[in-house]
Amino acid sequence: MRAIILAVLLAACGNNNGDNNTDAQGSNSPDAPLPCDYTETSDGANATTAETTNVTVGGGDRTLCGTIDPGHFNPTSKTVDEDHYRIAVGSNGALLVRFFGDPGIETLSLYSVLIFDTANPPALINGGHFDSTLGDHGVFRTSLPAGSYDVVVRGQAAADLSAAINYKVRILAESPCAAVTAAASYTETSDGASNTGNDMMTVNFAADPSFAPTTATTDAAEATGLTIDAMTPVRVSGSSASVAAGSDQYLDRDTYQMMTGASTNELAVRLGWQGTVDLDYLVFKDGTTTATGASTAASTTPDEYATFAVEPNTSYWVWVGATKDSTGAPAAYDVSVCGAQVAP
Repeated sequence: MRAIILAVLLAACGNNNGDNNTDAQGSNSPDAPLPCDYTETSDGANATTAETTNVTVGGGDRTLCGTIDPGHFNPTSKTVDEDHYRIAVGSNGALLVRFFGDPGIETLSLYSVLIFDTANPPALINGGHFDSTLGDHGVFRTSLPAGSYDVVVRGQAAADLSAAINYKVRILAESPCAAVTAAASYTETSDGASNTGNDMMTVNFAADPSFAPTTATTDAAEATGLTIDAMTPVRVSGSSASVAAGSDQYLDRDTYQMMTGASTNELAVRLGWQGTVDLDYLVFKDGTTTATGASTAASTTPDEYATFAVEPNTSYWVWVGATKDSTGAPAAYDVSVCGAQVAP
């Protein structure tokens, strides 16, 4: 079965409250610190009973602040600390959840932020976790109807901590990366007559590992020459052909190399196409086989979209593939990439 992968990331941040938080298409100046709208007060009880924050999200940025505290370690679940916060969503809409942690957060085996409804038992709606090898903050998208929800922050480790680690969870209305309608900044040129010139990666979600370099010695990621900065969304255009599949789950695979800017630590990528094909995308740090970001929904609706953390000033591959059961190829597609600079 094809998996849906959305890499969600977090990493350490300093002890200040300053924010140069941005949406997917812009960058605010870092001269207006955002305070905590609610700070944890009931660590002894909030592992089971959510703290009432009186925080309503959906408009401007709202920040929950707390601490992964020692003294609660569960040797069975390896949970160091778990904190629950009750929030309200004022109106239906798409939200962006970003989370940060002080130095030391990267030592946890799992640092996650989850959103549950308030039913009994509660149902998980969405969430993300931190991988310090992939980016410098955590981020995931969610869409919530108006109502009450619990934000759950969970830290796990092999043993209890020796000292507490502060964290922040920021929830804001999403300003999504819109499809770029200006002329393409780069157009596919190197796929070749066989449509295999820029494949680079085979993908099979039924295998372990799911991603592996192609065995070909002649394919190469297309060097777009693009650098993704906070104020310069770009468009890459290509075409997905109907070519014979190997043992993986995709037909034509196209790979584009681009750089993140010196301060770009978050990307939003939107893939749109024409026709009835089912296209997906993956993002890899150049030369690696670990997905930094992805959108792989099983759908012929022409829109695959995700937001994820990245490293600044780093080379990445954006990989686009037509699923093995796709019909209607060849199909033209566009990849819109928006950069952002975010901080605690």
